[in-house]
Amino acid sequence: MRQRDCPRGIAVVDPAAGAAPGESAAVYLTIENSGPDDALVGAGCDCSERVSLHVTEERDDLHVMVETDRIDIASGETTVLGPGGSHLMLEGLDAPLEAGAGIEVTLEFEHGGERTVEVPVVPLDELAERVDR
Repeated sequence: MRQRDCPRGIAVVDPAAGAAPGESAAVYLTIENSGPDDALVGAGCDCSERVSLHVTEERDDLHVMVETDRIDIASGETTVLGPGGSHLMLEGLDAPLEAGAGIEVTLEFEHGGERTVEVPVVPLDELAERVDR
């Protein structure tokens, strides 16, 4: 799924959220940047209390998820937000996310403004397959 015509050359590709029985869920997507340098600096979703940006860092030989205030999107590059790496975290879900549903997530770029994308909710095992891509 490709969502083009984003501000400043940003395209959002292949978004997906994991079906989640609890109060939080991960959102993965790919951002292609054919414009100048930019950064993802926030996100929101009506289905949750908040959406945070996370990166994975290595600390003491362990990979840990760390909240961040920005994910750089370099000019001419593709930035993957996927399992085991950077991602969006929906926190305080209003209701569990069920496979087959869809949600709208608004991405906020430092220079490119906001972009709302349709994100399908998929089974967790389908998200795990993204690690092998």
